[in-house]
Amino acid sequence: MTLFEENTQILRNIAESGCPLTEPRAVDFAHVFYRFAGAEAFVADMIQRGFRAEVNERDDEDVKPKVAEWDVIVSTVMIPTCEAITSTEEELTALAQPYGGRPDGWGFWEA
Repeated sequence: MTLFEENTQILRNIAESGCPLTEPRAVDFAHVFYRFAGAEAFVADMIQRGFRAEVNERDDEDVKPKVAEWDVIVSTVMIPTCEAITSTEEELTALAQPYGGRPDGWGFWEA
């Protein structure tokens, strides 16, 4: 399944649960990092590019082996279409990689 197909299914499930998807809203994209310096630099880069971003220490002590040490949430306001979410997710994935980060999903966590 492609990223686009996966996001289509996720959005379909969200819409079926009664969540309206026709108005602009904050969409939050998660990224994980092993090193704080990389996470911090990625946050600074995202803020400079106009996104809202923050870094938090991961709280996944029950997961072994530990996936990463730091979470970065990058938020932007958009109408949550599959095209908009997929293109933003691909863009942020490419931007996170040089800092040692990788994507870890998206959602409407600030709702």
